[in-house]
Amino acid sequence: RALLVLAEKAGVKNDEKRLGEIPFSADSMFMLTRHPGIVYVKGAPERVLGMCHSMLSNGKIHKISSKDIETIKSANEKMASSALRVLGIAAGKSEKDLYFVGLVGMMDPPRAEIKHAIKLCKSAGIRAVVITGDQKLTSLAVAKSVGISGGSMSGEELDKLDDDNLRKAVNTISLYYRTTSAHKVRILHALQSNGEIVAMTGDGVNDAPALKKADVGVAMNIKGTDVTKDVADIVLVDDNFASIVSAVKEGRVIFDNIHKTTVYLLAGS
Repeated sequence: RALLVLAEKAGVKNDEKRLGEIPFSADSMFMLTRHPGIVYVKGAPERVLGMCHSMLSNGKIHKISSKDIETIKSANEKMASSALRVLGIAAGKSEKDLYFVGLVGMMDPPRAEIKHAIKLCKSAGIRAVVITGDQKLTSLAVAKSVGISGGSMSGEELDKLDDDNLRKAVNTISLYYRTTSAHKVRILHALQSNGEIVAMTGDGVNDAPALKKADVGVAMNIKGTDVTKDVADIVLVDDNFASIVSAVKEGRVIFDNIHKTTVYLLAGS
């Protein structure tokens, strides 16, 4: 929707016939659509930039230079540090002949109540961990804004760790970025191996394996796919993390009441 609004503002009409597409995936980190005589690409800035040998500048296409690459990376870092989700945009006659068009930064702010919910989690002995496909600077800025602190690790760094070292690392890492579905399952398994009870939230098809293996899998109802909802233990109606915290609070009250009642009955009988 944000991209459609941007296109409307720029006077770009969405009237080109789509002949085919390569859908976005966490592994490829880009999406490609084919149209008569041209293809368009959007995705992770570093991934899209790596697919391009030239760039569009002032209406002209020229070979991309090392200085251009540095300028693009600097702009990406500036936007990402402001907690913007950044996409790289490219076009060309084919996917082997792409030119870089630019960067788009989108604001996807956390809900207002999340910060308080994270604070409640800490006081209740629950550790919140972020696992995302976003880039490092965006992820760090968002995590910081909601009160999640601790170490960070990329999916690439995670791949270099064996299971024993990962079990040690998960005790201090609170943010995992540029991750895939396989990474989520490994992180989950490492936490469980340390004796942790783990609840995992997710909405996409790539979240399904981790949700299925979690002690409690929580799927999103509004944004969640049918696959995710099918494998989850709980479906969150309002897609709000704060609702999970409220549910834990109610659950603990019920458990506490059962405990008190049982002790009373045993003592009295």
